[in-house]
Amino acid sequence: PWQQVVVAVLSGPLTREELIDRIVERIEYSPRFRRVVGGWPVPGWIDDPNFRVGGHVRTESLAAGERLEDWQSTLAAALALEPPHISAYALTVEAGTPLASDSRRHPDDDDLADKYEAADDALTAAGLANYEVSNWALPGHECRHNILYWQQGDYLGFGSAAHSHRTGRRWWNLRTPERYIAAVEAGQPTEAAGESLDEETRRIEGLQLALRMRDGVPRAALDVEGLEGLVIDDGERVRLTRAGRLLANEVSLRLR
Repeated sequence: PWQQVVVAVLSGPLTREELIDRIVERIEYSPRFRRVVGGWPVPGWIDDPNFRVGGHVRTESLAAGERLEDWQSTLAAALALEPPHISAYALTVEAGTPLASDSRRHPDDDDLADKYEAADDALTAAGLANYEVSNWALPGHECRHNILYWQQGDYLGFGSAAHSHRTGRRWWNLRTPERYIAAVEAGQPTEAAGESLDEETRRIEGLQLALRMRDGVPRAALDVEGLEGLVIDDGERVRLTRAGRLLANEVSLRLR
């Protein structure tokens, strides 16, 4: 059985302790997070005595005001679950959100870099290897789902706001469940919009995604002059160092 917990913080600021309290308050509204399907051939939900919020833990640093010690405590709590995979993303300031309008709470780049290095130290020490800029896993537990995206594979998304891709064309469904359901019931298309990438755009996007992964890109695809300390060049492929991962977007501007 597989369980997944998704937590959305709609507004803040919140300390780590306040965030944990909020999760504990709300998890009771989702009893199936603690259940599995059983009773085959007449399936039904049954209590799972071995329930753990594990398997895949995604951690995300909070807005300005979170101390490095708070972040390290979050990492320690996640690792105590002994997950085989952890994603750790820096907080993104999205346009149109309350956070975007309050510059005092915007994360500081140097602070985020310190927390990224703290995450890499802790996760690597626990045996989880970095295989993409923001993802670490035990050997054999890399997320095949995400790798499909990063390698520009084809996939179909079902439901409101779901995204799909096939051979260079990507599209996305109507965003709200109400509009999506109404379109289905009326027998109308559920696609909201889409785009087709030309060959050169798709090639560059593929290199940008590959650069973020541990196998890197072919040597000929990146101008390495002046990138000392940011990349490892073995003559055939170029890979980001940890310092390079912190500047992955800037390094990707040198792709050719």
